[in-house]
Amino acid sequence: MIAPDAPSAAAERVRQLADALADDACRLAEAAENGLWSAEAVADAVDAIDILLDALARTSPKAPRLLAPATDATTALLLDLGIETMREQARQLRQAAGGQPTRRRREVGLGPRYQGIRLPPR
Repeated sequence: MIAPDAPSAAAERVRQLADALADDACRLAEAAENGLWSAEAVADAVDAIDILLDALARTSPKAPRLLAPATDATTALLLDLGIETMREQARQLRQAAGGQPTRRRREVGLGPRYQGIRLPPR
């Protein structure tokens, strides 16, 4: 959801993080101008895009439909570069070796400034 005009502390934090993300994305684009991406770097960047698409899909009722082409594009890119195939082969090898299948999970935390829940004295 888009925050109302009067920004809350949480909305301000989201704005700050989005601003930092935009700066980091610019630095990544500049560093990758020569096109020397490793498969791992591409996979990490696509994971970040997919996480952001998931978060942005919650901004309005129409957002999931509007963002669907971008999600399809990230999947297509991984398939085109053979990265998704490599991931699937690695999963199969781990399973054949008796290992548990691993799946990269989105990390969700309380943030570096979390200080616990304060309850009023009884």
